[in-house]
Amino acid sequence: MQNVIAGPAQGHIPQGFLDAVSGRVFPDAAAIDGFFAGLGPHPGFIAWFNATRNARAWAGKSIPATAACAARFRQFWDDGGQVFGAPPDLLHFLCLMSIMVNEVGGDLLPAEERVNTPQGNPPGLAYAFNAIAGLKRSYNTLAGNLPAGHLFNDPDYLAAHGAKPRPDNFDPADPAWNGETWPGAVAANPDPAVSGFLLEADFFKFRGRGLIQTTTRANYLQLIRYVQAYTGTDPAVLALQTAWAGGDPATLATTSSNDDWHKLFFGQTLDIARQAIVIHNAGSGNYLALASNDAARLNGTLAGSVYNMGHRISGSGSYALSFQARIFTLCESIGAALAVA
Repeated sequence: MQNVIAGPAQGHIPQGFLDAVSGRVFPDAAAIDGFFAGLGPHPGFIAWFNATRNARAWAGKSIPATAACAARFRQFWDDGGQVFGAPPDLLHFLCLMSIMVNEVGGDLLPAEERVNTPQGNPPGLAYAFNAIAGLKRSYNTLAGNLPAGHLFNDPDYLAAHGAKPRPDNFDPADPAWNGETWPGAVAANPDPAVSGFLLEADFFKFRGRGLIQTTTRANYLQLIRYVQAYTGTDPAVLALQTAWAGGDPATLATTSSNDDWHKLFFGQTLDIARQAIVIHNAGSGNYLALASNDAARLNGTLAGSVYNMGHRISGSGSYALSFQARIFTLCESIGAALAVA
């Protein structure tokens, strides 16, 4: 007779399940795939996830079954310890991987936050610039960012970006550039050929990027310091390390470009995307410190819980509850498969 290791009952992960998977850590992607291959007729995690995920909890979410996605999965998780400071255990892997499935569609390709089209409401760049009630704060006045009105008259900004295109009716002295409502006389076209000079201001340049969106000058400053001290092999990071050698991070934040940050986040190794998660975690209450051996804490809502991780990442209680439900269903499937004599 076989005993099935219990998975979540009524939305909770049992202590018995955590005890059964305790000590299972994953130093690389091969170890992850090996564990999930052992759960059934699937060659690794991606195939297991797509075949067993709860269709209701994970509605509309899957992981692309492509060679490119599989390569990025290996690339990210071969160095997953960079994120956690040590090889992740099962719960840490499931939670972070599930966040990335939600945030970037599971293909582990970093994303850049979009703005509206010029015909949108609000149009184009105004989406990032404006405070929109019930939706978002103004990125122009977000804590840590420098307002566009300051940057448009900053000597370092002008030296780096002054030759880039400016839209018609643009007045750098307009006090509206220090506020939260786009100056209506200026076209909010996000095309660099029209608004290149405006695009390098903090409200747009330091919008969300990555596998978990990294925003604000304060977080990008930490990435600049990481680039300056980088010891890895990514060519894009090494090129900017050379360009930024000895520079003051605050000045480099002003003179850096959208193109620089695109190259960094989309580099060959995902080193910047991983480090951005480290920075986000440190600035958001250390949500990665999951109580993966303590069911009472893990199932609660305070520090160490699955709910807390979802809430710290999104700021939304509904997101946190949805995330919590998704993790419960994955653990339930694993518990059902882990049978012992």
